[in-house]
Amino acid sequence: MFPRDLLWRPPRSINETEIELLYKRNSKENKSFAKNGSRVRIHYTGRLVHSGCVFDGSRSKNGGVPFEFTVGDGSVVPGMDDAVRAISLGEACRARVPPSRGYGQNGVHRLIPCNTAIIFDVILLGIDNQEVSAEEAQLATVNFLQDDGFSIEVIQRFKAPPELQAFVQLYKKLKDQKTAWLSALKGSREVPNYQGKRWVGLSNVGSEGLCVLDSTFLDCSWSRLRETWTWDFLQAPGWPKENLVLAKLKAPIRPDENLNDIAIVETTISSFVKYMLKIDPFDEEVPRFYVNGWQPSEFKVFGNDQSLKIPIVEDLTLSHMTDFEIEVNALLFGRDDKKAVSRACANAQANSDKLNKVFIGPAGATTRLHQDNHGAHARLTMLKGSKLYIAFHPQDAPNLYPPSASYIAENQTPRTASSTSHYSPIDPLNPNLDKYPNYKHATPYLALLTEGESLLLPKNWWHCAYSLSPSITVMRNFWSSSNIDDLIQLQKRELEMKLRALKAAGLLRTS
Repeated sequence: MFPRDLLWRPPRSINETEIELLYKRNSKENKSFAKNGSRVRIHYTGRLVHSGCVFDGSRSKNGGVPFEFTVGDGSVVPGMDDAVRAISLGEACRARVPPSRGYGQNGVHRLIPCNTAIIFDVILLGIDNQEVSAEEAQLATVNFLQDDGFSIEVIQRFKAPPELQAFVQLYKKLKDQKTAWLSALKGSREVPNYQGKRWVGLSNVGSEGLCVLDSTFLDCSWSRLRETWTWDFLQAPGWPKENLVLAKLKAPIRPDENLNDIAIVETTISSFVKYMLKIDPFDEEVPRFYVNGWQPSEFKVFGNDQSLKIPIVEDLTLSHMTDFEIEVNALLFGRDDKKAVSRACANAQANSDKLNKVFIGPAGATTRLHQDNHGAHARLTMLKGSKLYIAFHPQDAPNLYPPSASYIAENQTPRTASSTSHYSPIDPLNPNLDKYPNYKHATPYLALLTEGESLLLPKNWWHCAYSLSPSITVMRNFWSSSNIDDLIQLQKRELEMKLRALKAAGLLRTS
């Protein structure tokens, strides 16, 4: 593990022209080094100096697949080339990269400020045809920054968001009493329990629209997962051994915010759970980071239960994606390709699995008021703990003050383009009626979920969440017969982009 204080040590002058190796763990045997032209495979994390906020990393995205590039070809910033050339195969280092070898005077809009030094943590896993063994790679990755400063002491470097204080003050009085929360939020209504035969996702309130399911509607896979995912199991060192996760202070990101506002850190599941369970739920000062949108199906911890079905819910996502992939493969490779169908089915299953996400957070962790993207429904099931959800009908949008189209165009980046139009600046627990007077006309719907219960959210319903205790939630976005046209439009846009790229590369079939 690297010494923690190295990350926050004051940087030298911004006019530096060389990286500074802050720490290097030596390999005992291998002395193979990369040079310009070498094809290398690495695991890395990129952080901002001082705050330690993560702006990029290989182990916390794309299933923890190592990043591959050619040294010196200009595909990465010069400081990354420098760090890789400074270590041999199997070694790891922490390098402070000055602006001149990083992102320079311009920085990266909303991610990296101008003239800012950054930190790269790098482990070199492969050079051309040379690879460290699977055992060496796993051991190095587990040991490499496994628990690098993710503790209450370190996260107190970040300021708790103002909505935390409002939540804690209410939580002290209301605890997990549903009727008390309904009384406290004026004009609120309780989300009804499901009483139908088939959920299709209409926009109304009731058994075909917004509703709560009890545990009797879940299949056996949920019970197995609840029994497996104990807090002790999640605190086991190095689980899952080869990957890290991102924990965020606020989400979703707003178009007027940058990385320092949001605060994103990288940690192991075991380290995060240990931090989470130590938090006093009545403490208004300790920031509540939470794991937002982790996709463990990529790491195969769901076993054969990746879909985690709710039988009464109509979910056409996988079947439609499979049909679409078969047609796309036929277009690109021809209908005589015998492997086209199996390839299409595998792609569709992978894309469907990515819609399963896990949220883990301490008491007081919040999700801002927002809509899910691409006209998708959502189902949210509590595996551990309890959570308060507040939802608003899509017709309440004018009372929730979403940003204007011109404001979004001025502030969004390619990274946030799909999400910035779907947020509201309002905190339903502490609304600023002087600034947002029309909010008094909105109708909040409340659902207090406990273990085994699920909330079904039709497309375009606004919602936010407040953890009332340490909690684990499994979420899936999906499409049914009521919103399948939204998925079709999304797939058409993605296909058009793919075809343009293939045409530009001269790879598109013409017959």
